[in-house]
Amino acid sequence: MSECGTLMAWQIGEFLLWGHDNTAITSTTSAIGTAVDGTIIEERLSRIWRVGEVADVGNVSISFDFSGIGSPLGSNLRLLIDRDGDGFADNDVAPIAGSVSGGIAIFSNVNFQNGDRFTLGNTDASIPLPIELLSFNAAAEKAGVKVTWITASELNNDFFTVQRSQDVEQWQDVVQVKGAINSNERIDYETIDGLPFSGVSYYRLKQTDLDGEYSYSSVRRVEVSEEFQLKVYPNPSTGKFTISTGFALQRENIKLYNSIGQEMPVEFDYTNGSTSIHSNLPTGIYIFKVSRGYWRQSVRVVIE
Repeated sequence: MSECGTLMAWQIGEFLLWGHDNTAITSTTSAIGTAVDGTIIEERLSRIWRVGEVADVGNVSISFDFSGIGSPLGSNLRLLIDRDGDGFADNDVAPIAGSVSGGIAIFSNVNFQNGDRFTLGNTDASIPLPIELLSFNAAAEKAGVKVTWITASELNNDFFTVQRSQDVEQWQDVVQVKGAINSNERIDYETIDGLPFSGVSYYRLKQTDLDGEYSYSSVRRVEVSEEFQLKVYPNPSTGKFTISTGFALQRENIKLYNSIGQEMPVEFDYTNGSTSIHSNLPTGIYIFKVSRGYWRQSVRVVIE
């Protein structure tokens, strides 16, 4: 989750800034308490931001972008401010209600003071605060691209979709992974894209709720070496092909199909680190499909 502010500075020398303590965005249901306006805050985010102000900027608007971590709770959200330095339990500044639009929670007319600390609270713990995706990573391996992610907890989470792109504009679905629906524990996820693009590509995670609402993770760049891309040569050929994948293949890893999907007989030879396929098939177009574990690639060949 990211946060941004709209500052109102009326003369040179007035400014306000804030930064957080780098704590993971998870919720805590420890007693938050009630005071000032009688609002009961049942839970809050663990992450805390601190304000620095020079002169008096006046009222500002602050917004929290929930992209990638679920939908904000609207009327249940409160901006909590700790001004006296003893934590948020006594609500020494009245919790501030905001508005939600397009996945962004906005709190307006906030009068911060230098040294204030703030975070987000929730007035209804039965509808937990959205939880940030703790991590999302994609890395090239011999078997393809390994995609991993970790959630701290999940609320109405139906499924994840791993997506890939070559230009960060056109995205393809790779695989769908079932979510935990609801969970208050850390869950580690892992899957493999066995048919990655060669060279540089990009991966992201789409998370879909039970009600069909969805959000995206940040994007990860991956570079797949051509060493592990399927190469078949010469092509065209009279029936003898050399296959290169960057790792050793066994006979069961290689299949040859004709244009209507029928598997064709071939002779397999692996000597001196080189894999060769021989066939006495009629001229035509065929498809080599090579797989090992999650790694799967195919190439069209011509026998003449």
